[in-house]
Amino acid sequence: MVFTAADEVFPVCSPSYLATGELLGPEALCLHNLLHYRSTSPDFMVWEEWLQVFGKTIANHVPGTVFDSYPLMLQAAVAGHGIALGWRRTAGKLIEEGALVRPCAEYVPLPHAISVYKENGADERIEVQVLLAWLQEQLST
Repeated sequence: MVFTAADEVFPVCSPSYLATGELLGPEALCLHNLLHYRSTSPDFMVWEEWLQVFGKTIANHVPGTVFDSYPLMLQAAVAGHGIALGWRRTAGKLIEEGALVRPCAEYVPLPHAISVYKENGADERIEVQVLLAWLQEQLST
C-alpha cells in the first residue's frame, strides 16, 4: 500500500425533493423514500450501517428503490426520486453545482476510505512515480 485517503458519507437529495429546505435528523430520514445501492463490495456503506452510527435502526425492508449502479442512484436523487447516500468525493461536484443538497448535517467520516496500492518494484518506473504523485495530490483534499 502506498497511501490512503479520507472520504465522508452523507445523505443527498435534489433541492426540490425537500421543498422546505429544513434539515432532517437521522430519525426522520426513514420517513422518506431512500435510494439504496447494493454493491458486491462489502466495504460500501449502506443505509443500515450509516444509521447505526447515529444509534438508529431501520427495518430490513425499507421502502425505496434499489440500484446496482452508484452513478444511476445519484442520478435518481438528482431527478427527485428520493434520498441517497453520497460520498463526498463522488457527490461533491453535484452539490457544488446545486443539483444535490445535503438534507441533514450528520455524516460519517471514513479516514481510510481509499487505498492506493502498487506492485513491488513498480515505482522504479518514472510513469508510476508521476501517477502516484498525481493521485496523492488529487486525493489529499
